[in-house]
Amino acid sequence: MTWQLIEVCQRYQKPVSIITKKAGILKDADLLIPMGQAGLAAVMMTITTLQEPHRRAMEPLTTTALQRLRVIETLSQKGVPVGVMMRAVIPGINDHEMHAILKAA
Repeated sequence: MTWQLIEVCQRYQKPVSIITKKAGILKDADLLIPMGQAGLAAVMMTITTLQEPHRRAMEPLTTTALQRLRVIETLSQKGVPVGVMMRAVIPGINDHEMHAILKAA
């Protein structure tokens, strides 16, 4: 489904921003890279925690922080603007990780 939506945006030169927590976005890289280089696509990757036990408890069906960091690196090296969001921020659980997440990204 995402592929088809991005393809329509590409065909009609419409800007698109994608917010995701999954490394599967790389399946769409062949569409996103030329669009990103043309200023028509951007990706926002959400990273909640760098602690794998916390991620498994908070977001069991998502990819690991390491996989997300690899997506950020891969897309940004190919010219796709990539941003990082930290959510949900839970005091006492992951709020202390904000600096480390931003530094890793």
